[in-house]
Amino acid sequence: MTTSVTFLGTSDAQGVPRIACSCEVCEDSQQVRTRSSLLVMIDEETILIDVSPDFRHQFLQYGDAKRLPTHVLITHAHNDHIAGLGDYSDLCYWQQLSSTLYAPPEVIETLERRFPYIQPQRGTAMVGTREMMMKDVSITFHPVSHGYNGMANAIVFTHDTFKWAYLPDSFQLTMGQKQPLYGCDHLIMGTSYYHETHTPTAKRSVYDVQEAVELAKELSIPKVTFTHLSHAVDRFRDGEYIPSHAQFAYDGKTIVMGT
Repeated sequence: MTTSVTFLGTSDAQGVPRIACSCEVCEDSQQVRTRSSLLVMIDEETILIDVSPDFRHQFLQYGDAKRLPTHVLITHAHNDHIAGLGDYSDLCYWQQLSSTLYAPPEVIETLERRFPYIQPQRGTAMVGTREMMMKDVSITFHPVSHGYNGMANAIVFTHDTFKWAYLPDSFQLTMGQKQPLYGCDHLIMGTSYYHETHTPTAKRSVYDVQEAVELAKELSIPKVTFTHLSHAVDRFRDGEYIPSHAQFAYDGKTIVMGT
């Protein structure tokens, strides 16, 4: 079985460059980042994780028109993770594509209120669930603390040859929330800052890079990839200080799981 992950977008909610920002990272054309989303291919199946406001641009640049995503997984219902659902729904309608959107029931309830026009008649059905199987891969949703911003979900992919997790928005996980992550060989994790010091802990919502390195160490996860990067992360400069088993994602980057 071949499972590949392509980062369609790797920024935090504000994108990089941020509007009207002239910082060094925002002015670096090599560090342009769109809002976070993943494209996962399991053999011939194509899965989209989160549908960012930049979905149209992302798929035109990094997607494959011959392998349109027919499965969508949503981590949580914040705008930077779902605002592209209208474009995705139009794609399904005009391409006569039948697709299914999966998320925990409480997330589906929010999506049904915000996107009432996304219906099976237009090509996209919504299913509330916390677990599913695709090929021989178990896909499970697990609630995680999003700090000041409430709750989100980690998505864990488990197969005989790999186990990896995606959690773009999380902070101060409890012991119970960490439990599903044990045994992972790869963690893809949101880290908006390299070292966040200016925001009071009570108002933070995402781990920083140094905290994520420690979390992966605590969980004995041998590989970690950082995404959901704000303009406070310079992936070239800061990349010199992270351990060898860690890396920064960038838009268009592809990794193969189980290798």
